[in-house]
Amino acid sequence: MTTTDVAVPPVPDRPVRCRRGRPGAGPATPTAGVPTIVPLARTRRNLGALALLTAAAALGGAPLWTVVVLALTCVAIPLAVGLDGGPGQVRTLLLGVTATRTRTTDHRQREEEPV
Repeated sequence: MTTTDVAVPPVPDRPVRCRRGRPGAGPATPTAGVPTIVPLARTRRNLGALALLTAAAALGGAPLWTVVVLALTCVAIPLAVGLDGGPGQVRTLLLGVTATRTRTTDHRQREEEPV
């Protein structure tokens, strides 16, 4: 029997760790099909860092293509957030506040009299 006849499992390119850090106990990333949720605060922080890098590159004399790529990335982040969560989430990303919800008093429940 040669080694080509035996089914050999693929060797991962990095060690597989579970959330507790024990090797071989399970994958550290969610399974396929499970959406990864990135907190909006982290996205806001990344957007701010990219905006600062864009300003520093523009003022520091970086090549034009570098400034253009950084600026396009700064535009793409709110666009991606808007496609995922709508205009309310973009407003929250850029302004840092959530929209206040108001309840109108016109929609009160009707009180019925017993017959």
